[in-house]
Amino acid sequence: MNRSFDSTTPTEFEYLLSTFESGLSLIKRASNQDLIIVYGDTGSGKSTTINYLLDCSMEREKNKVFVKRDSIIPEFTKIGHSSQSETIFPFIVGNWRLKFMDCPGIDPNQEPLKKIVNSISIKKAIDSAKTVKILFLIDYKTCFGGRDKGLKELMRIARDFFKSEEIFRSYKCSIFDRSLET
Repeated sequence: MNRSFDSTTPTEFEYLLSTFESGLSLIKRASNQDLIIVYGDTGSGKSTTINYLLDCSMEREKNKVFVKRDSIIPEFTKIGHSSQSETIFPFIVGNWRLKFMDCPGIDPNQEPLKKIVNSISIKKAIDSAKTVKILFLIDYKTCFGGRDKGLKELMRIARDFFKSEEIFRSYKCSIFDRSLET
């Protein structure tokens, strides 16, 4: 997209403004919170993991996981079951003890304006939070390069979340692969 700002259509401008307002809201909600950021590829289970960790009752139907319709604790974040991310903007959900930021799936085809505003919003939310833990979810296909990027690219993105490579190296990493479950 090599156009000047003057050539932005009203629809694009409204979209950019709504994206920016979502980012400001995210930064406010993150302020002085103990925050867990959940990040990974589209389809890696970010929303499913958040709902599970917030005690929603889960069920599996035909290799897809859902929040049960009769779950006492309702779904916090919509779970997608396609290659299209259900999470368009990063947002914060949680209860009295846990606050999670559900981030859009990593998508190399994401619109540049959305990618820029979402990246700035996530970075500013990290800066305004009291403490931050980052949970990267990696699916089997990413580990073996079956997607547009491989594990190496995802690790580069993960490293960029930290202020220095030394801080990144000091964290322990565990990989859990749900595809191996029976």
